[in-house]
Amino acid sequence: MSFSEQYFPTYFSVVYRKFQKFINKEMAEYDIKSSEFPFLVCLTYPPNTLMQDEMCKRTAIDKGAATRALQSLESKGLIYRQESEHGYRSNCVFLTDKGRSLLPIIETTLDSWTNYLLEDFTPHEKEVLKKQLNSITKKLKD
Repeated sequence: MSFSEQYFPTYFSVVYRKFQKFINKEMAEYDIKSSEFPFLVCLTYPPNTLMQDEMCKRTAIDKGAATRALQSLESKGLIYRQESEHGYRSNCVFLTDKGRSLLPIIETTLDSWTNYLLEDFTPHEKEVLKKQLNSITKKLKD
């Protein structure tokens, strides 16, 4: 057994790094980086708006990195931020029309990645994996 096979988190690391490369390649023509992509994914669900702090929680990305990614998306005209009625440092993030036009591309990109990863899995195996990953994710949010 090799060193990497002994440590379960190595598998997550490999999948994460390959996903970043995939996103950078697939989204290059739209000038979307893998560091920005998770925030666009957060906004794919109606009503296509979310508090910045909630985005950080959902993506497990720290506030500084989130701010940089959101500033970049804002400079590209894909999102805009508006101060919440809750006060300073509480921003609500919205998709612009330009950002909304990317929703089908984001969905297709996610589907493509998922289909590639799971192409050899039976429907039952996919369901089991989904439940297991959901359980792991819940544990990490505690």
